[in-house]
Amino acid sequence: MDPLTTDIPTEAFCFDLAFHPNRDLLVAAMVTGEVHVVGYNSEGWGRLTTIQAHKLAVRSVMFSSDGGAMFTCSSDKTVQCYDTAQQQVAWKTKKRHHKGPVNAVQLIEEGNMIAAGDDSGIVALYDMRAGGVPVQLYDEHGDFVTGFTLAQPGYRLVSSSGDGTIGVYDVRKGKVIAFPDIPDKNDEMLCVDMMQFSNRVVCGTGKGHVVSWDIDNLERLDQYHKLRGNVKEVSTLHVIRDSTDGKAPRALEKVEVAISGARDGIIRGVVITPHQERILGVIGDVGDSGVECAAVCQRNGIMVAACEDSIRWFDVAAYTNPVQLEEILAKSKQEVDGSGGQSDHDDSDDDSDDYEDEASDDDSDGDTVRKAPRGRKGHINFQRDTRASQVKEFFSSM
Repeated sequence: MDPLTTDIPTEAFCFDLAFHPNRDLLVAAMVTGEVHVVGYNSEGWGRLTTIQAHKLAVRSVMFSSDGGAMFTCSSDKTVQCYDTAQQQVAWKTKKRHHKGPVNAVQLIEEGNMIAAGDDSGIVALYDMRAGGVPVQLYDEHGDFVTGFTLAQPGYRLVSSSGDGTIGVYDVRKGKVIAFPDIPDKNDEMLCVDMMQFSNRVVCGTGKGHVVSWDIDNLERLDQYHKLRGNVKEVSTLHVIRDSTDGKAPRALEKVEVAISGARDGIIRGVVITPHQERILGVIGDVGDSGVECAAVCQRNGIMVAACEDSIRWFDVAAYTNPVQLEEILAKSKQEVDGSGGQSDHDDSDDDSDDYEDEASDDDSDGDTVRKAPRGRKGHINFQRDTRASQVKEFFSSM
């Protein structure tokens, strides 16, 4: 795919983004309760349809691995499954089980379950075969749940929270596996993902760090690694996975790489392998409003990031192409050899002077939490791709 250069104006706050796993489709979760569906190709993009998914803001959105289902959660305290083939809601929770807006959702395909985390810190697990009530309920976090990921084996769920903690749950047995003390209790875990080959959990923090632990040794603080380099909070983090044929690119067998987005507006490539942590380079900049959310499509080598009033496209093919990634890693290693590195393995120092806390602005529905300051204006207006009608056929045939 050629890089797309025309921004998508949002006209409202965008909470989350997700690419369809095998179609050239992008969905955006909006504060209006809508999910915007956008088709794209090498020539541009076109808005295909709008789904009125919830009554209040859609906080998170994701697809099943085959793209047959789309999952959303909302400030209206509900979670739902949207059948993309029938284009209708197939399953929905009852809202009385969450104390606050539901902020994060995760499909656990191994057990046909959905995890949902809300602003009060509750993690609820739903079995779609058992109706819209939770089959497991955890109240471990002291603040809002920011995200989920899955650890191998696939029945281990990992949650991150604004209280600076992470939790690991065995959803098969219905119990907490680990809820470790974090070295810096004044930090926030704002996003979470899993490394692929070292089975480590990695988080972006409110102080601008990227931190990781061995998922099987979470209580060992000497297994805690930290990469500095972001000026403000890391709002998104996406670990680069192996190729679709299951064979890992040679570069990723040696080190693991992620793409981070921060509230300073910068999107960076970073090495997250322990003892080799470093920033590879700047991929792009969304401006002073900062990165609110992002999504990466490795199949096409593209990334989208939402800022205050638009969604922007970025070319990340160099990070998804094994040959190009090897070159980036080799060049980066040469630059840092002998410099002592950029990472720390504890958090005994106080970084408060290096961190500028951004103001939080809440309304009655909690839908402007962590709102970014106003940024640059004058983005390109909506332009429908001349082949959008062809792309629309993809959505209708899903």
